Amino acid sequence: MPPVLGNLIVIAILAVVIFFAGRYCFRDIKNQLSGNGSCGSCSGNCAGCGGSCSKRTVAPDPELIERLKKK
Repeated sequence: MPPVLGNLIVIAILAVVIFFAGRYCFRDIKNQLSGNGSCGSCSGNCAGCGGSCSKRTVAPDPELIERLKKK
């Protein structure tokens, strides 16, 4: 197998991993801005914990959310 082919395979695998990691981060940031953010002591968002999460995220100003959505 030529070295170039091995390099292409490694680059393709890294691209897939980076894509999914970036997508996860983007969704997490989007959820944080909409008030559905994840909580450090829960395995999901605070609503999924029955509201017993001690580190509840607070949604930012609704006007700020609208301005960010328009970008």
